[in-house]
Amino acid sequence: MAVLIKKVGVIGSGQMGNGIAHVAALAGFEVVLNDLSAERLKSGMATINGNLSRQVAKKVITEEAKTQVKAVCQATGYPPDEIGMEGWRRRAVRWMLTHEGEKVPTMFSAIELLVLGGGRPADFDAWGMSMLGVQGCVCSRLTPPGRWPTLLGRPPLGLTASAVADLNLHVASMLRELRLPAAIAKVVLAGAMQDFIDEAKPSDDGDWLTLSRTARAFTREKMEDYVAAATAGGPLMPDVGRSGQERQ
Repeated sequence: MAVLIKKVGVIGSGQMGNGIAHVAALAGFEVVLNDLSAERLKSGMATINGNLSRQVAKKVITEEAKTQVKAVCQATGYPPDEIGMEGWRRRAVRWMLTHEGEKVPTMFSAIELLVLGGGRPADFDAWGMSMLGVQGCVCSRLTPPGRWPTLLGRPPLGLTASAVADLNLHVASMLRELRLPAAIAKVVLAGAMQDFIDEAKPSDDGDWLTLSRTARAFTREKMEDYVAAATAGGPLMPDVGRSGQERQ
């Protein structure tokens, strides 16, 4: 089933990154170009503008197309502290951008990728984790990047896991891909969470990266199995057209 992509995020504004952003913007996608270095980000955008000007001069594209590309291609810089990137992770990402670019997303949690793409965690709190143990709130929230270190050092409480909402967000993304309603997320998560607990093998109480990677390794086929299990007692039916008393 095809997924409609409207917005593309590019991490790294070097030669490859700004080239990908340039081509994606020309193809009509909204592009967010991100880099940890404001200087590299500025240089990357200057390169894109220069390449666009040359294309206009050679009549490869029109001035109108150049203006449109500049309108949809945005530069966003998030300093390391804002998304909570530790020194070892910054060094690893720099190396991977050169040698294993396709693996760079595995160095970030789903919440961090959301922020890097221009999203606000607060807008997706409905897909977050329980905050009862962390904040004493009977609610669900996405823990913003940068706050996780404050939860470390208390393994019996399992606070680190409460900040990793990757499985919830992955389920939401898969349901969107399968064109299924968010209302069945609860039953899908019930099956997925048990498998997640069984399969995740963190090295210590602060190993959030393993939790994140395990959650996002769940395949579409697994999600289909969870949906199928939900229909074991009969077909899923929309809960509409009934009064509150009838539902009770």
